[in-house]
Amino acid sequence: MRKGIIMEVQAKHWIILTTDGEFVKVPKTNDLSQVGEEISVQTSPVRKQKRAAWIAAISTAAAAMLGTFFILSSAAPDKAYAQTYVYLDVNPSVAIALNKDRKVVKVEPLNKSAEKLLKQADFHGESVDDFAVQFLEAARRNGYLHNQDQVVLSGIKEEKESVSTINSLKKVISEESEDRHLGLHVHTLAMPKKVQTKAAKKGLSPAKYAVWVLAKKEGKELPLEEVNDTPIEALANDIKPVSELLKKPSATDWNSIIDDGSETDGQTPPKDQPTEEPADSNQKLNGSGNQTPTDNESQQNTPDQTNQPTKANPGTDTSTSNNPGSATTNVEGNTQTDTGTSTGSMTQSPSGSQ
Repeated sequence: MRKGIIMEVQAKHWIILTTDGEFVKVPKTNDLSQVGEEISVQTSPVRKQKRAAWIAAISTAAAAMLGTFFILSSAAPDKAYAQTYVYLDVNPSVAIALNKDRKVVKVEPLNKSAEKLLKQADFHGESVDDFAVQFLEAARRNGYLHNQDQVVLSGIKEEKESVSTINSLKKVISEESEDRHLGLHVHTLAMPKKVQTKAAKKGLSPAKYAVWVLAKKEGKELPLEEVNDTPIEALANDIKPVSELLKKPSATDWNSIIDDGSETDGQTPPKDQPTEEPADSNQKLNGSGNQTPTDNESQQNTPDQTNQPTKANPGTDTSTSNNPGSATTNVEGNTQTDTGTSTGSMTQSPSGSQ
C-alpha cells in the first residue's frame, strides 16, 4: 500500500501525488473522497509517471501546501463558503447559511426547539427550498407547527441574494401549505444589516429581536429566553405593535424601531444638578441687577447711605435676614413686595446678576 494526496478526480480514477513525488493514476474506490485528501492505494497503479528528483521535491511541497489549505478550509467551512443568511421563525427559529448556489452550508439553531429538530436530520448540502419544506414538516410532526400558524422569513435588505431567497421561499412554503391544507400565513421581512448585527449579539433572529425591542417600547421587559421560545404569533397577540411588524415596515419604520432610544447602552443619564441656595436668601435684586436693602438695613444705615443701594458682591454676606423667603426680581417694572411675590415677576438666583 502506498499513500498519496488526491490531485484530480476523474470519472473512474484518481490522479494522486505519492509521498516520493510520483503522479499516479489509480482506480477510484469510493465517490466521497475529494481533492486534497490523503488516501492509501495499491502498489500496482494503472499508470505511473516518474519525475525528476527536483520536480518531485517541488511537487511534494506543493502538495503539502494544498493539503494544509484543504484542512483549514474544512475546519471553517462556513466562513469559506457562506454567501448570505436567511432566517426562519415558527417556534423553532434557525439561521440558515447559504452558498452562491443557495445550498445549505450550515443551519444554526436559535432556541431549544430548533436544536431538537436539527438533531433528527443532516441538512448540509440541500437546497434551501428542500430544507425549508423538511424543517417545517419536522416542526409539524413534533407539535411545534399547527394549521393557520405564522411563518416569518427574514432576510438582509442590503444583500440582494438574501432578499430574493426569502421571496422564493415564501412561494415554496405557501404552495406546500396549500397542497397540505395547512393554511399557513407566510411573511417576509427585509431588514437592515444593523438589525442582524444587534440580533446576533442577543442570540435572536432579526425578527425576534425586533419583537423584543417593540415590547420594551410598550413597557414590557421580556427576558430574551422567553422571546426566543415564544412563537411570534403569540407575541403578536399580546403586543399590538408586533402585528404591525408583520406588514413589511419601511426603512423609516425600521429606524424608528431600532434607533428611537428604546434600547439604551446601559448608561444612566446624568441627573439635573441641584441649584445652589444663595448665602443670604433675603437679598433682593432690582431690575438692573443691584441689591435692594431690606427694611432693617435701611433703618441701620446712616442718612447718606439710605438711598444708595448696595452693589452685589458674590460670596459676601453683610445683611441681616428676617425673611427666609426667596428673593424675586420684577422684570416688567412692577412694584416688589417684602413677601417676595410680584405680578409678572420672574424668580432668579442672586448669582445670576445681569
